Amino acid sequence: MGGVGLDLRLSPVHEDWSLLVQTKGRIVKLAFLGDIHGNLPALEAAWEVLEERSPDLVFVTGDLVGYGADGRACLEWIREKADFCCLGNHDAVVCGKLVPWGFRPESLSPLDRCRRDLPPEDVEWLASLPLVVVHDAQGWSLVHGSLHEPEHFHYVLTPQDARACFAKLETPYGCLGHSHVPGLFFEPSPGALPQWARIPQGALPLPETGRFLLNPGSVGQPRDGDPRAGFALFESETRTVEVVRVDYDIGEAARRIHGAGFSKDLGDRLFLGI
Repeated sequence: MGGVGLDLRLSPVHEDWSLLVQTKGRIVKLAFLGDIHGNLPALEAAWEVLEERSPDLVFVTGDLVGYGADGRACLEWIREKADFCCLGNHDAVVCGKLVPWGFRPESLSPLDRCRRDLPPEDVEWLASLPLVVVHDAQGWSLVHGSLHEPEHFHYVLTPQDARACFAKLETPYGCLGHSHVPGLFFEPSPGALPQWARIPQGALPLPETGRFLLNPGSVGQPRDGDPRAGFALFESETRTVEVVRVDYDIGEAARRIHGAGFSKDLGDRLFLGI
């Protein structure tokens, strides 16, 4: 683990929003997390458990900032400790790559505050994040929204959404965030209508054939009715996905949001996992 930006190069066979990663050596366990949303207490608790599980590589699906009170701290944590990260829509707003049309009014204050707090080097780092990371050696593609028009940050919520995403997937596995709900879409054969399986917690062995789109859930603002922080692990030798849930001090995260003067709802919803 450690140091976003290592072993990265622009791919000549992908568009300029994509990074192709080629890693030498035997990699067994991968960790996936995202939608941290400025929730430092959740990130600290999740990362402690993640380190105990000893992944070889850590992938982050973006949205480090927004909603929570500690956007800068979460950004700098991931910048230092994760291996690969792609750009989320909240990240894109903060670094000036996206106009926040359609954002709820209460979500704008944390983004404005984060934009003011970040030093220029952090803004530049956010702006340098790719929309898509392709890790050819492990067979994974990483995106925040959908591989179909990733610059528009589409949600992948339905089998039809997933079919459009699978149409652009060039690796056996894909990982995305944005919906904050853990689970995976399974495509049994090319062009077949994908099937959704929720994985609220626990391990799921994957079939030997077919392709998958994994959503690890959210570290900082889960929306599946479970308020615990979430991330996912993938064991390449057993083809097993595991969703891990971690208790954290939700009260502290809510107090920081309220203390920053943000919408009370942004803190209260953390207790409900919505």
